[in-house]
Amino acid sequence: MTVVLLLLLSVVNCWAQEDTVNTTEGFVRGTVTPNHREFLGIPFAAAPVGKLRGQDPQPHLPWGGVRNCMKFAPSCPQDCTSPPRTCPDVHDEDCLYLNVYTPRVNAMKGKLPVMLWLYGGNNQEGGGGWNGGLYDGSNYVGNYSVIMVTTNYRLGVLGWLATNAKFGNFSGNAGFMDQIASLKWIQRNIANFGGDPNAVTIFGQSAGGTGIRGHLVSPASTGLFHGAISQSDPFTVPFKTREDALGIGNAFLEYLGCEGKDINCFLQANVSAILKAQHSVNNYLSLSKPAEMFYPWIQVIDENVIPMQSLFAFQQGKYNKVPVIFGHNKDDALSFIYGLQKFFLPSPEYLALLGVFFNFETGRVLEHYPTDWLGDNRPIITQLGTDYIWHCNSRYLLSLMKKWAPNVPVYIYQYNHVISFDWMKNPECVGKVCHASELILEFDIPGLSYFGTPNTNEKVLMKQFGTYWTNFAKTGNPNNGQPVMVNWPDWNSGSMQSLGFDYPAMKVESGFMNQTCAFWDGLGYHYGW
Repeated sequence: MTVVLLLLLSVVNCWAQEDTVNTTEGFVRGTVTPNHREFLGIPFAAAPVGKLRGQDPQPHLPWGGVRNCMKFAPSCPQDCTSPPRTCPDVHDEDCLYLNVYTPRVNAMKGKLPVMLWLYGGNNQEGGGGWNGGLYDGSNYVGNYSVIMVTTNYRLGVLGWLATNAKFGNFSGNAGFMDQIASLKWIQRNIANFGGDPNAVTIFGQSAGGTGIRGHLVSPASTGLFHGAISQSDPFTVPFKTREDALGIGNAFLEYLGCEGKDINCFLQANVSAILKAQHSVNNYLSLSKPAEMFYPWIQVIDENVIPMQSLFAFQQGKYNKVPVIFGHNKDDALSFIYGLQKFFLPSPEYLALLGVFFNFETGRVLEHYPTDWLGDNRPIITQLGTDYIWHCNSRYLLSLMKKWAPNVPVYIYQYNHVISFDWMKNPECVGKVCHASELILEFDIPGLSYFGTPNTNEKVLMKQFGTYWTNFAKTGNPNNGQPVMVNWPDWNSGSMQSLGFDYPAMKVESGFMNQTCAFWDGLGYHYGW
């Protein structure tokens, strides 16, 4: 009996030693399980409340003693309309927190690569982690020997509002600067958790992918990351000019009742009033720039953080030259098109939409995407939108990257798997590969059974997802490390090889979408803005 008690005390003492880590702001205490450690709700910046509302993130003050980090912090304020458990359950303005997942200390062999996840949600929804949520990194780090960090960043008006001097001269990039503050926190602290600050990969989906696009072209992000995986970023949607950002910002302030007043009107408004006014201007549309309606709140071009449109930065070679993976889902545009147009789209409306976006080039576009004069045009505009906004421009950007940095590996994939269970609760996506449909298999979350039960093929696909992604984080090459099913070739403009992500039909495709994308490459990706 005494021996058993001594062994138990030894285990408890060992766990106690590895549950506490020192950071630049103070000690944090997390939770140790048999397979991993997790430190939840670590502050990486001061609470953006009071006079700090709308401002770029400020340093968090040190704390004394040990801070308990055993539960998720609130996500940033939002009106989330997504299905249960795909939305955070607790929101608060005091939301600048991140979460760190690591393997057990005795399982770490040297400093481990770090993966920072940036969530999607149109820069208006989502969070770095919540109870029963999608982005739980516990299985990920236990299975693949990496360190995973998930972070919050501010959303909507509270993260992306640009104002003039009278209203505080907000940059419009506070949410993006939150992401940079997370990256800087990693540089300062991750070594104490067992991570390598010189091997940081950022990965994210949708708006998170757009954030990654921003980091790729931002001088402020240089040196803070060493690889990037961008999933379903709508590359063709531009960042906002300062003028355009002030336009929607002024419209918001008018809806809030602050027109003709000073910054205190905004600072003293309650969050529910802010979200209501934000919702009122989300459809703010300039007919001369219709592409901007997809992202009411997005990065703003300025001199220091985002110096130019991302398209121009890649064309001029002015970006952070690190290994990248770009990819998209086969039907990325579908849920957006069918969400906006609930019923039949007749030919005259389809032609009008093309005219708004493509002006004098509408005829050329119609040659490739002809109207169905008697039928529903939603399927054809879904294909057009997927090709123009997601598929072809990612291919185009990789070719530009190879021009400027031929020895830096870059990869592209198309996710083709039709999920066997309706975890998204969207009838239009049954039998399709909708935007975000890959997320349920990507993370292998402990609460997966709530959403559905993956079949045998999907369990294999889950393993391949984790293997390719973590191999890339470890080596800059998705093929090096744990064994993969198919060797994924580095992109080049000659063979144009892409990985078709599915199982059992995981395969490499040469000449990826060449005929379709050659048309868009020739036409250009600046229409609609």
